[in-house]
Amino acid sequence: MGSMAPRPFERGVALLIVLVVLFIVAVLMVDITLTATTARRSARNASDDFLMDAAIEGRFQVMAAQLRYDLAENKFDGKDDRWAREEFTAFRPEEKGAEEEGEEDGGARVLGDSEAVEVTARIEDEERKFNLNLLMHPDAKQREGARERFAVLMDRYREETPLDLTRTKADELRDKVVEYLERAAPGEGEKGKLPVAKAGPWRILTPDELRNVEGFEDGGHGITAAGILYDARDPKAVQEYMADEEGTAEPPEVYPGLLRYLTLWSGSAWIGQATPDTWLRININTAEKPVLETLFYRNPSDFLFAERIVEYRESQKEGSGPADGGTPEADDPLPTHQYFEKVDDLKKVDGLDDAVLQRNGLGPGILSVVSETFSLDFLARHDKATKQVRFVVRRHAQGFQTLLREVRADPRFEEEKKEGGAGE
Repeated sequence: MGSMAPRPFERGVALLIVLVVLFIVAVLMVDITLTATTARRSARNASDDFLMDAAIEGRFQVMAAQLRYDLAENKFDGKDDRWAREEFTAFRPEEKGAEEEGEEDGGARVLGDSEAVEVTARIEDEERKFNLNLLMHPDAKQREGARERFAVLMDRYREETPLDLTRTKADELRDKVVEYLERAAPGEGEKGKLPVAKAGPWRILTPDELRNVEGFEDGGHGITAAGILYDARDPKAVQEYMADEEGTAEPPEVYPGLLRYLTLWSGSAWIGQATPDTWLRININTAEKPVLETLFYRNPSDFLFAERIVEYRESQKEGSGPADGGTPEADDPLPTHQYFEKVDDLKKVDGLDDAVLQRNGLGPGILSVVSETFSLDFLARHDKATKQVRFVVRRHAQGFQTLLREVRADPRFEEEKKEGGAGE
């Protein structure tokens, strides 16, 4: 007998089975492809992260050595110190061949820099800033004075700009910050809002955390907490610039953010000492005008001395620096400005005598000319990946201590974000 031909029903079942098998195979192939792609991306990301970490660590070691050397060689700090010179803070490998040494427009290459990773670095003297810990000082008199100084800082840090805060608004924002610092920890009362780690009695780990303060915004100028804390443009000027159809208008000016003037690490507050004379340390050689003005909060008529201090420091000593008066090369002597070698040298400023210092409560216990605490910020780029890390270090005659290492995102340190909006 001959074989029987498959029935139509059986052929349909076979076709269905084949289609199901093909579908399963296709799904498996897609899954395998996605898994392989994800694995490759993960490996590439891990490789990028490792390379950026290594480049950052190498640059950190070099810059930390510069700080230690500076302390051994100099009795006071200032912007003429080699660690403070901007031309030594960035190296862009695409601008320099592997065989070349020395300086480029992008900065100086130092021993240990990676050929594949671009690293931009910045050192900031933390003792030129206002310490937020003072707002919760255990001594009531010190605490109230610090809160007044903080309000003065917010009132003055954008003075004579379109984003200038009124003193009334500064007081309001100061009160919101104090309320945030006084909040109860999670599980310690109804005020507890954020499950943050405890860094001290008032639980704040970084000045960036002020972004979390409820109501910390400036509705009058249309800016959020980010617009107050970070460098920002006037939203109205941004709108006018964007509406310029001819494209001839200049980009709006960028105004400094409050975080430029805030720290947590200066003095001894970070390590838990409550001695009033050691919490407030302001380096009169490096502090900027808004911070210097907070020192004269008791007598606003004395604010003018902050400007005079800055003018004194900007006066270059005759005969210092390159003979031709140009920009110094790597091995040239640095230009020397008028700095305060001791606190008593403040009296060299026109009109700033003992009477001014006494009525503002200023003396060696509050002021300094050499700093111990610095933040070192690094922005690494490899291909399309970026990583930003901040170290906070303390240098002293007995050694060198790292207080903090954190991965962060400071908009003013990201070049592409500098062209963004008004801090929104």
